[in-house]
Amino acid sequence: MRRVPLLAVVVFLAAASAAGAATLYLRRVVAADPAGLTVGDLVQVAGEIPRAAQDLLSRSAGAPAGKLLLVPAPFFRDLLAGSLGDGAAFVGNRSLVVPPSLVAEDALDLIDRLVEWLDRQGGFGRGAVELELLQPPERGSLPAASPGFTLVRAERTSGLISGVVEVSFQGAGNRTSRVVLRARQAIPSGSDGVRSGETVQVLFRRGSVTIEMEGRVLSSAAPGQAVTVWVAESRRSFAGTVAGRKVVDVVLP
Repeated sequence: MRRVPLLAVVVFLAAASAAGAATLYLRRVVAADPAGLTVGDLVQVAGEIPRAAQDLLSRSAGAPAGKLLLVPAPFFRDLLAGSLGDGAAFVGNRSLVVPPSLVAEDALDLIDRLVEWLDRQGGFGRGAVELELLQPPERGSLPAASPGFTLVRAERTSGLISGVVEVSFQGAGNRTSRVVLRARQAIPSGSDGVRSGETVQVLFRRGSVTIEMEGRVLSSAAPGQAVTVWVAESRRSFAGTVAGRKVVDVVLP
């Protein structure tokens, strides 16, 4: 992987902080136990960020046990756009969570390059993706340099990789080796749900009765996630579930 001189990083971070605009640097690979991992563990922040953004970064990253988790840059942008404002900058194109128990240290670079290559094929979209290693690379086949990958098969849903993915590459000693993954679109992008502070349609449901009102969400969330919405007409907030773009369902007792 490309290495950047430490002094250059320090100078760049200092400049971003001095300018007053927050810059978020996505950690390319996070080799860590997924238990207790937060969104903030996947980024390095330079500069001041609002309290709302701090709260979002403190949320669980949802990294599953026994699987890798790919979080692309658009996911971070969609999640934090409402709380950070237009002045924030993101550096890096994704973050990959790799439990050390799943991938040996000497194979980490190969998996990193493989995920990067698959991402460039345009198959992962804007949401977070779980990756299960069905057939890891053989220890004796690891190439000394970056190999050329060939896509053998890839199951897709709505154009995105979702299912079994098989990739071959030229390993050590010119041997053809394979890696087999199972991908699952785990967390939809926030661009499909609601963004902090925006006006949304609130559907109050009680039995067969549905009442529609206007509200304002207090945080960003993707479809299926819980969210709190403020309804001015009722002068109170309600706990609901994101049902779609700018739509929140609230089930009344």
